[in-house]
Amino acid sequence: MKMGLMCLVGTLFFGQQGFANFSTLELKGSDNMFTVPCYAHASAFYELPISESEKQGITKLVKSMGTLSLYKLLWKKSELEKIGKRIDNVHPLRFLGHIFSNPRLKGYMPEITKSSFKWKNFMKGLANRLTREHSSGNVEPFILGFSEYIGADQSRIKAYAANYDWEGLVHYLIAL
Repeated sequence: MKMGLMCLVGTLFFGQQGFANFSTLELKGSDNMFTVPCYAHASAFYELPISESEKQGITKLVKSMGTLSLYKLLWKKSELEKIGKRIDNVHPLRFLGHIFSNPRLKGYMPEITKSSFKWKNFMKGLANRLTREHSSGNVEPFILGFSEYIGADQSRIKAYAANYDWEGLVHYLIAL
C-alpha cells in the first residue's frame, strides 16, 4: 500500500508548550485514510534551507528588477536566468521572507509593481512555485514562522494562501 503525506512538517510537537498551529496529517492508502493531529511550530520556517549564496542571488535579482530599465534587464537576461535557476530550490516563503525582512529589498518591490513586464515576470515563477508547494501541503506549516519573521498578520497570510491569491499576498507584504 502506498501512502502519501499531506501535511509536511519537519518536527511534530505533541503536547508541548509553544506549539502554534493545528492542522491534520492525512495518510492516504488504497481504501483507508487516517487523520492524525499535526502541529506546525514557528521554528519549521527557520529550518527551511537558504544559503548565503541563495540570499545573494535573491538580492541581485530583486535589486536588478527594481533598479534597471527594461532594456538593461533584457541585456542581463541570461545572467539573471542563471541566478534564477540557482535559487529555484529555495522555498517560496523563504524567498519572500528574505525580501520582506530586508528594508532595502522591500523598497525595490513598489518599483517592480509599476512595470507590468517586471511584475508579470516576478509573479509568474513565484505564483507557480507557491501553488505547487501549497498543493503539496507545503505552505501552511511554515506560515506561522514566516509571519513572525516579517512582522505580518498570520491570519491574513493564511487567507491569501487559502485562496491561492499570491498577487494579493505580495501586495499585502509590500504595504506592511
